[in-house]
Order: sequence, then structure tokens, then C-alpha cells
Amino acid sequence: MPTSHTPAPSVPFRRLLLLVIVLLQSAVLLFAAGGENGTASPAAAATTTANVTANVSGRIIDAGTGAALPGATVQVQGSDRGVATNRLGLFRLEALAPGTYVLEGRFLGYSTNSVSVTVSPAGELQLPQGSSRLTLALEPTALDLSTVQVFPPSGPVDQHVLSAVDGELRPSDSGHDLLRLVPGLTLAQHAGGGKAEQLFLRGFDLDHGTDIRINVDGMPVNMVSHAHGQGYADAHFIIPETVEALVYETGIGGAEKGNFSTAGSVDYRLLPALDKSIVQVEAGSFNTYRAVALIDVLGQKAEAAGHSAYVGGSFRFADGPFAPPQGLKRYNGIARYRYQGDRGAVFELTGMGFQSSWSQAGLLAPRAVEQGLVDRFGTLDSAEQGTTDRYTVQGRYTVPIGARNDALRIMAYGTRYSFDLISNFTYFLENPVRGDRIRQTEERWMSGGEVGLDLQREVFGRTAETGLAMGLRHDNINNLALSFIGREPVSEAVADDVMRGSGREANVWAYASQVIRPAEGLRLEAGVRADLFWMAYTDALLNDQTTRTEKVLVSPRLRAEWAPVRQWTLFAEGGQGFHSNDLRVLIDGPDTDPVAPAWGVDLGTKVKAGERVLLQATAWWLRSSAELVYVGDGGIVEPGDASRRLGVDLSARAELPGNLHADADVSVVKARTIDAPEGENLIPLAPWLTSTGGLQYRHPKGFQAAVRYRYLADRAADETGAFTAEGYALLDASVRYEQSRFAVWVRGQNLTNVEWKEAQFLTTSRLFDETEPVDEVHFTPGFPLGVQAGVALRW
Repeated sequence: MPTSHTPAPSVPFRRLLLLVIVLLQSAVLLFAAGGENGTASPAAAATTTANVTANVSGRIIDAGTGAALPGATVQVQGSDRGVATNRLGLFRLEALAPGTYVLEGRFLGYSTNSVSVTVSPAGELQLPQGSSRLTLALEPTALDLSTVQVFPPSGPVDQHVLSAVDGELRPSDSGHDLLRLVPGLTLAQHAGGGKAEQLFLRGFDLDHGTDIRINVDGMPVNMVSHAHGQGYADAHFIIPETVEALVYETGIGGAEKGNFSTAGSVDYRLLPALDKSIVQVEAGSFNTYRAVALIDVLGQKAEAAGHSAYVGGSFRFADGPFAPPQGLKRYNGIARYRYQGDRGAVFELTGMGFQSSWSQAGLLAPRAVEQGLVDRFGTLDSAEQGTTDRYTVQGRYTVPIGARNDALRIMAYGTRYSFDLISNFTYFLENPVRGDRIRQTEERWMSGGEVGLDLQREVFGRTAETGLAMGLRHDNINNLALSFIGREPVSEAVADDVMRGSGREANVWAYASQVIRPAEGLRLEAGVRADLFWMAYTDALLNDQTTRTEKVLVSPRLRAEWAPVRQWTLFAEGGQGFHSNDLRVLIDGPDTDPVAPAWGVDLGTKVKAGERVLLQATAWWLRSSAELVYVGDGGIVEPGDASRRLGVDLSARAELPGNLHADADVSVVKARTIDAPEGENLIPLAPWLTSTGGLQYRHPKGFQAAVRYRYLADRAADETGAFTAEGYALLDASVRYEQSRFAVWVRGQNLTNVEWKEAQFLTTSRLFDETEPVDEVHFTPGFPLGVQAGVALRW
């Protein structure tokens, strides 16, 4: 009979239930107390006997697709008054005295637009002739630093948005490649282009996503308790041409940031609609081919009534420089429907599908290359390969409520996922006869959703925002296995199970956040988040014994921004973040902690030097608790040490004469474990110095060119520094010519053709003819000089 174990301290579900009730009560009270008389018209006037004023409401949209632009700013020209749009692109300016005002709409990646409104002496609002509602339509454009404002402070997201326009000159063959756009984030692939990349950020070896939260339109990408590693985030299922913007934040972030938000977070925002259909093809070095098609299926007449839909797909094939060829095949599909009502309510339904298969060269022992046993791009086990797929359906509904542009949002999703990977990291270390080839598998159903309220009220005579939300995520994981399969043909291999079982994991959460502006140029944000984790693991190797555990974690978050002058902002933020541990830590017993908290503080400044230069500097500190980590490649649970990281992030953006744009980002980090003695406290593979940057040229007639660099310094591969993971400096370039109906481009990577090592791990291995194991930094070779060319047609 299966047995069940219950953790020693029973977690009180009532605490979380009480918190949810308090949050909902707060929402009701705030909404009731802040309500105002009047209709919910887009431009409503309010008058008093002592004063005659008007309240101005409206919406900011994308001129091409008609989609709302949340987070855009509306500024009263010639004054310090301004406000940001909510999730529906709606804004509201309170108590404008009689007079004529020019309202400027701004959003990163869009041109500025303005409109004039008049408040009559009687408090009546007069809109531009022929307008029944106030709408500002912004045209997409290249990154324009004049649209970036540091005053009044409006939060971290205002400058941490990378639009699709700014990604056009950077190589992107998958959604994962877009992560290279995030300053300080470094990627490394070591499985033939099919597996999720290894990530590095803020002195973390993030593995495949352990300490970075990655979402797409609010739906999690990270996989908890994955067969290959905790937090596994494979973004290859996203077609990069469907990404409207990439919103990123380094550090723990606000209360809305949940599991895995330790080093940072990234949110993919998909295109709500197409302004044009597109077909494009691309081909290049190493037998690489890619095709993409995105088709608008409803047309302009339906869009005028608020309906839009598009379908699309992509295919990529690549052999790479490896021998034998990697034979990567990746199929992607998407279907997206959107309805936007007259008052701004939006309903979206999105389906995405993805399949991929590949052979992988795997990690190489340097001594095997030096002895001539294998070429630098060869393999020591030709059976290494993988397959994976992911199918997702997501629905989102956001509707304005009340007269103050409050918003109710509802989101739900479901995902079916599978993974099958064959690897060999140690060759003949464990089994000198059959070899150490392993197989990792899983099949998963993931579902979840959230309900939230975004409220706006007047506090201290200025707009204040309240955010309230609660949600659930549930993972049902089957066929979760790690097996040694030896060197027999894969189809004939007999599995020697190291681990086999199934798991269920649920995360129920709620948060509340409040933003106030007590004085001009001062923005304060406070939030609190509560998470309940429930885990159960059934061990098939122990007669289906089931072990369960529960955990409640409360995480406070704080942020303050102050702009002493118009071109200079200071900010400070801090709080508790966390990532959940793999549920297979329960193999060690039910009392193991399923959550690893971390505390962090960021102190920084943003400076606008004129209209065309933006500088930012951040000093930060982060302390991570001791962790229990399930090592997917070994089938064991390893206790991790508590760690402390200190760092400085520097960023510069400049628009130069002659249509030139320059950018550079530098990150310097000192990462150490806390309890280990000096000289043995280095964190393996933690980057201490990274930098990216480049120079771009954009001609108004459509010609564009860019040169970019990537730099990663040498770093320790073990705790003592006796072994080193080699750094690299790479140079890429691209040329593009674009008109409204077509575009052509050529991209080159590793222009100097340097030999570099992409992924590196200190590994104890044994070759077939060796009698003793050897410790070496194994590596995957980085790509040599390569060129790709493509053409796109739009209609």
C-alpha cells in the first residue's frame, strides 16, 4: 500500500484565506470610498460651487493595430502634471481649471502625439472638432530617447521596455534569442539549439531559469520541478515576430512578481493584432533555414468594429557547425483573437503550439580534443538527442469599472507539455562498460489563472494606484524519470532507473500594492505578497510512496523614487523574493523546505542629459537563503549554501548626430557563499563582469545598420578558483533595408571568427580508455563566423 507522510508543522490554510478576505475587503472599501457621482463617459466634468474644474479622461492606442498602450504617459504641456495609462490604455487627469491645454501622449518605441482640449468657464469640456471621445493614437517608431522621462517618476517599467522595432537589428531565431536584449543577461546553449538556454544574470548561474521569472502575457514560462532542472524556462515556443515588446526588470521587483523573481523578471507581450500580414524566409550558414508567416484573417472592416484575429506559424531547420549535424527541426504555430469594446473592454483568446527535435553534440572534455579523439565540433556520444512540445491556450478579459478608469482583469490558461532528453556528461565514469548515457523525461499538464483589480484614486491631490490580485497555478507531472540507458541503440536500451515518479504542485497567491505621490516628484510604492505552496511526490521506486509538504510565505516589497530636478531621479527598492525548490527534495523527507527566500536592496539613479542621453546606475545587494536543489542530471538532492551578492549595473543610451544610436551596459558582481571559509567561497560559474553594447544607424529612407558586441569575463568554475570557465568577446553586425511592403537584411555573427566556449561546466569524467577519472571544465563550442540573409513581404 502507498504510504503518506505529513510535514511536522501543519501550515495554517486559514492565514492565507484570511489574507485573501482582507485584500478583497480593502478593494471594496477603496472602490466605495473613492467612487464619484457621474457617468462613466470618457470625458466627464465635475464642478463645485467654490471652484470650476473638469476631469479629463481618454485612451492611448497603437495607431496601426488600435490596441491599447498600458503604461503610456499623458503630460500637460508646459506643466509638471502627468499620469500613466492603466492596463486598458485609459488615463484620467483630475481637476483642470478653465483654460486650453495641450496633452502629450508618450510611450517608449512610439512617436509622441498631442491633442488640445479646452475647459470652459462653466466647467464644460470641449474636445477637438469631430471627436466624441478623447483618443491619442501613437505611431510605432524606433527607440526615441526624447520620449523617455525621469520626471515625474512613474515606476521601473517606464524605461525597461524593448519594443519589437528595436529588436529588428539583433539576431532572433526564437523567442529565447530575444532574452539577449535584456541588459546584463547572458545566454549559453549546450544542446544543439533545442533545449532551453542556460542563463546568467546578476552574478547568478540561473541554470535554465531557477532565479528569473519569465512570463508571456501573464502566463508562466518557467516549469516547476522539471525533469532537467528547477524553473526550466523554454521560450522557444514563442515566435519572435509576434512579440510586441519585452518588459524586463532586474532585482526582486514589485509585489506582482512571484515565484523565481530573485535575479530579475522578463515579460513577453504579444502583438494584440497585425497591422499587416507578413511572410518571410531566411537562409544562412551551417545549412540554416527559417520561414515565418503571420496572416490577418478578419481585415479592416472587422477591426473597425473591434474584432481582430491572426494566425501564424514558423519553421526552422539548422545543422550547425557540428559533426554529426544537429538536425534541429522546430515548428511553431499561433492563433490569436481579440475584441475591444467601445469603452475599452478587451477580450483576448490565444492558442500556441510548438514541437522540436534535435541531435546534440553535447559537452566535450578538452583532453579529448587535444588528443585528437574528437573534433572541436564533434561529439563523444552520437546518440545525444531530444524532443519536446508545448501546447497552450490562454484567455484574458479586462474591463473598465466605475467612472475613474478602474479595471477588472481575469486571466486563465492551460498547457500540455512533454520533454525527452538523452545526454552523456561523464562518458564512462559510472559504468566503464555500458557508459553513462542518461534519459530524462516528463509529461505535464499545467493550468492556472488570476483575478485582479487596478484602482485609481486621488491622494494628496494626486493620482494614486492600488493593485489587488489573487491567483492559482497547478502542475500535474507524470512520467518524471531519470534513467541510465547505456550505449545500446536507443530503441533497444534497457532503462536503469535512478529516479521515477510523479508529482503534483499547487501555488495559491494573493498580493496588494499601493502607489502614492505625497509631493511633486516623489513616488512611493508598498506591497505585500502571500504564497501558499502545496507539493506531493509519489516515488515509483518505493512502492508508490507519497510524501507531501506545505508552505506559506509572506513577502513585503517597497520602492521609492524622488526627482529633485526634472532631469534626475533617485530610487531605492527592496524586499523579499523567492524561488520554490524542486518537489523531489521530498525524497530527503517531508520536513525539507520547499521554498528558498532571498532578500535584496537596489539603490540607483537615472539621469537625462538633455533630450538625447539617458544614464542609469544601480548598486545592489542580495542575500539568498540556503537551498535544497534537485540535480536533474544526477538524480540527487544537493544542499546549497546561503550566498551574498554585491553588484553595480551601469547603463548608457545616446542618440548621436547623423542618425546614430549608441548603447552600452556593464554589470560588475561579487558573489560569495556566506558560511564557507575564505578561498573556498566562490560561486561556480557566477559571472563577475559582463557587458553588451553597440552602435546603430537608422536612415529616414529605411536603411539601417548595426554593430554589436558581447563580453563575458573569465570566471571561477569551482569554489576555490582552481578551475576557470573561459570568457569571450564577440562582435555581430546586421544591415537592413525596409519599406512599408518589404524588407531585406543580412546578419553576421562572430565577425572576428574567434574560437570561444559557450557553455562550460566543471565535470568529473572518464573516457573509454582511461583508468582514472579526470576533473576538467567541459565545454560546448561557440559558433564560428556565420551569415544569414532574409526577405519579408507585407500586405
